[in-house]
Amino acid sequence: SAEGYAFAHRRDDLWELEQDRVLAHYPLPEGIVLGTELAPFEETLATVPQTLCLASGERSPLALTLSAGAQNPSYRLRADWNASIELDVRQAATAAWIRWKQQP
Repeated sequence: SAEGYAFAHRRDDLWELEQDRVLAHYPLPEGIVLGTELAPFEETLATVPQTLCLASGERSPLALTLSAGAQNPSYRLRADWNASIELDVRQAATAAWIRWKQQP
């Protein structure tokens, strides 16, 4: 949800939220918001997970964008189904995403 995140597992035909303390629902700190631009709202989104991570290491592709306002850089993490992960940065003055390289 926009207020936090949680982990779920499949039991029979239902998704159940994890009750483990580490994996339980986690509210986001004030000023941080989760949102999606890729999936249009549908009633099923409330009961069907949007990101799937399997114990084998496979997962559904995802893109996570972090930004702190128009004057700050934005970061985008992209993960493919086969464990490929890329991190990009977009400076406030530009519209282009650039591959982020960690400084030594």
